Amino acid sequence: MVRSRLSLVICASSASATEVSYLDKVDFLRLQNGSDIRGVAVEGVEGEPVNLTEPVAEAIGAAFNLLHG
Repeated sequence: MVRSRLSLVICASSASATEVSYLDKVDFLRLQNGSDIRGVAVEGVEGEPVNLTEPVAEAIGAAFNLLHG
C-alpha cells in the first residue's frame, strides 16, 4: 500500500523587494542545542531577549513537517 501526503506550508513575504522579512533575519542555528531547540519565549530574564517567537516556532514546525511529515 502506498500512501501519499500533501503538506501545505505558508511562508510570510514582504511587500517590498528591499525589505527583509523577520524570519530571514533569524539565526536559527543559535536556537540549536545538540538535537534540541532552545530559546527564550517570554520576557522576564534580564539580559536574555525573546528569540523563540510564535513565527519562529511555526517556521521550525513547518520545516520539521517537510522533513519528517
